[in-house]
Amino acid sequence: VCVLDVFFPESRIIHAHTPDSLKMPPHEDVERKRRERVTLLNDTHACHICHSSCRRRTGNAAMNDGKMRTCPCFGNWKYALRVCEHCIADDELTGRIRQCGFCGTVACDEDCVEMVECTDLEDWNQAGCLECRSMESFREMDLFRSFAPSVESKCTRVCVECLESVTPWKDFSFKCRRFHCHRRIVPSDIVEMKKTEKINVIALGCTS
Repeated sequence: VCVLDVFFPESRIIHAHTPDSLKMPPHEDVERKRRERVTLLNDTHACHICHSSCRRRTGNAAMNDGKMRTCPCFGNWKYALRVCEHCIADDELTGRIRQCGFCGTVACDEDCVEMVECTDLEDWNQAGCLECRSMESFREMDLFRSFAPSVESKCTRVCVECLESVTPWKDFSFKCRRFHCHRRIVPSDIVEMKKTEKINVIALGCTS
């Protein structure tokens, strides 16, 4: 909880995003540098992560066609996020970019889009969220580090709207039990099972 929200509740109503809050992704230094250069990056229509509007793929002559994703508050808030598809692909297992593994929505911070973290433990035997476990990225979990490149990557986060749509009868998410945290997390195996079911339903719909 932001200190300003405790002593000045009206500040959250006036401005939902707090630039200097502790709600940054694990890579605080990268996020701080992004915010320092955000005006220049927006003026040049560049990606906020790689600082390029035409990034070359590693080991491939193909160029990025300029496809970008923006968070829902882009255009309405100074520090909103714009990121290219290649940076999102590079970040799939790291999880430094807040992205829903179902709909692909990106978020600039926790106030932009409510995301649920995927974890490797159940609610009765869980070690807390990524930040409370002092992990810099999801790669520090064996579950994500053992990912094979030939297999589709696992979701690191899911937005609340998508999670509720695939688990309408039961809420599989739970709150981090670390002191003063209460961030929502969900077992990765549940998310991957629901993602597979959704893909199969879409495939059946296309073939029928």
